[in-house]
Order: sequence, then C-alpha cells, then structure tokens
Amino acid sequence: MAASAPIPFPAAMKMSDNIASEWKRFRGMWENYVFATNLAEETAARRAAIFLACIGVDAYELFQNLEFAAEADRKDIDKIIEAFEKHCVGETNVTYKRYILTVVIKIALSHLTRSSPKFVV
Repeated sequence: MAASAPIPFPAAMKMSDNIASEWKRFRGMWENYVFATNLAEETAARRAAIFLACIGVDAYELFQNLEFAAEADRKDIDKIIEAFEKHCVGETNVTYKRYILTVVIKIALSHLTRSSPKFVV
C-alpha cells in the first residue's frame, strides 16, 4: 500500500471586491480539507486555530475586527465561520439592495420626466 501524500491547506482567502465569491471558494475548500484530513474529529478550538492559520493575513486581520458575543467564541470554529459568513455574504446583500434602490429611483425619475403633464398657457 502506497503512502498517501500530505493534503495541502486551502489557498488563503483573498480580500477582493467580490468578497462573497472569495469566501464561498475558501469555505468550500475548507470543508473539503476538514473531510480529507479527518479534522472533524479534533476539538473545535484546534479546528479554529487551523482555520485561522489557513485563512491568510488579510482575512486574519478581518477576524481580529469581527465582533463576537463572547471572547470564547473566537476559539469556536462554528462561531468563526458564522461571523465570516455574516460579514462576507452580508456585504453582498447591502450592495444588491443599493443597486435595486438605484434602479427603482432611475425608473421612477424617467417616468416622471416622460409623462409629466404639459401645461398650456
């Protein structure tokens, strides 16, 4: 039986304009890594430490600024992933809502200028 090669860490998360897409990529790779390495059998604190070692410098700085209900949550992998999910995907929702509002305003203004009554004096 051949020895198996070590499984590489997931590639670090890039803090780009499309943070939601980058988060989804990193999270998917993380979940595959957890499965492939049997990391689920480790403690939540150990998984959190490995997650934070993999995520990259920029994302780690983001982690340092995320708010948690309790300090102990910073060592709970589920709470950490939940916080990243809220931050990264939540930003997309705000951007989308702003876009929809802008489109609605433009449509409303275009209808006002086209259909405004013309007064005859």
